[in-house]
Amino acid sequence: MPAGKKESGNDSGDPDGNATALSEWNYYADQPVSLSLDHGWNLCFTESEPSVKESFFIDRPVSWTTINHPDTKRNSGTALYSLTFTLPALQADEWILDLGDVRESARVKINGQYIGACWAVPFR
Repeated sequence: MPAGKKESGNDSGDPDGNATALSEWNYYADQPVSLSLDHGWNLCFTESEPSVKESFFIDRPVSWTTINHPDTKRNSGTALYSLTFTLPALQADEWILDLGDVRESARVKINGQYIGACWAVPFR
């Protein structure tokens, strides 16, 4: 059977290999309001080698190798990034928390409740 020609990322083949056009599906709608979380973060190491006892106040989650401390440059371990913020009084069924450039994974808690794990791009 000849393969169907696919014109875009919106096409799918039927069982005979013919292309079938599908309409795009938006997974979520863009909202006009967002909340910036680019200030007031705290970073502390829960386990690390070498051991780092200090806490660091940072604007946003960044790789700990960029922190100005000799023991964070080459460090293996687990760190806790935390932030306190107030959610605005907006009507929404769901919220998206964009964690940016996480390395290598994140376990997310909100108000002490485990929300889930992120281990691949995009970290949302």
